[in-house]
Amino acid sequence: MNHVAATYDGSTKKIYVDGSLAASTACSGALATNTSGAIIGAYGGSGGHNYYFNGNIDEVRVWSVARTASEIASSYSSMVSPATSGLVGYWNFEEGSGSTTENLVDNQNAVFYGNSSFSSNTTSISNSTNLNYLWSNGDTTSTIQVSPASNTTYTLTISDGISSCTDSVMVSTTSSTFNFAQDTISACGDDSILVDAGIGFANYTWSNGNNTQTSSITI
Repeated sequence: MNHVAATYDGSTKKIYVDGSLAASTACSGALATNTSGAIIGAYGGSGGHNYYFNGNIDEVRVWSVARTASEIASSYSSMVSPATSGLVGYWNFEEGSGSTTENLVDNQNAVFYGNSSFSSNTTSISNSTNLNYLWSNGDTTSTIQVSPASNTTYTLTISDGISSCTDSVMVSTTSSTFNFAQDTISACGDDSILVDAGIGFANYTWSNGNNTQTSSITI
């Protein structure tokens, strides 16, 4: 299977095959628009669909910008985020069955016509591995371990060199302070007293070396 991309920047039309420029021609004028909606795998309009494509189609993307050669080359064999800037239509046909496929950008369904159906054939599309991570604390790994002293929001920006997305997570902390209901305990003779520090703590350290929630003290 080959990847084909077409761009128009207002002065030049270009065709790319598998990330490489295959043809270009000078052109001018605005793109024609209509309200008929997108048609995948056929040429058509108000008069009906014609010239059906005979073959397999996958990973269809429509952009509101003319992507550069480097942008196309870096992502043609990888999945992209539906939130990528300039992406207005993205159909990856991952449903596998049924008669509709979803535009991942606006979550609207496209309906199959004729004898169109999902295929069991697979294409070499992968998740991008060239991702850069930047956390608000300066870390650049995909995961971090933190121990904040107070409630703290951590922000992560992920970039593939073309586009980026940012999200954040709040890490809440709870006070580790605990006060015994009775600070002073009186006992006579050789009594053994069980004292309880309370539940809900990750670790316990008693002065006698015990590290459990409760500790038995002999007087």
